Amino acid sequence: MNLPANKKYAYSIKKFVEEEEIWSIKDPDGWCLVGVEDQECVPVWPAKRYAETFIKESWPSAHCESITLDAWLERWIPGMSKDHRHVSVFLTSDMNSVVVSPERLEEDLLELEEEYYG
Repeated sequence: MNLPANKKYAYSIKKFVEEEEIWSIKDPDGWCLVGVEDQECVPVWPAKRYAETFIKESWPSAHCESITLDAWLERWIPGMSKDHRHVSVFLTSDMNSVVVSPERLEEDLLELEEEYYG
């Protein structure tokens, strides 16, 4: 949690690929969105425990859910692009994160997958 933003991003990408899942949060109205850096963003974390820490401190009505990496790449990336949303990677309770376009995140995920699996 205390790593600089660029290191948290690199760690997150690595965990997304290794675990083949991404964690986000839902509340009674559906998937949660946050405003970060003047962008409407989908918040994501590399592990359930980080998402739980965020909701405990900032969004008590929410709960954590995992999204398979395949579903993320096949459905979420195109959907966020269509809706002009960004991704808030490793959001903390003080609203700090790395904000990237869905296309940038997809690029980074696929590049690392290629390194891992050829």
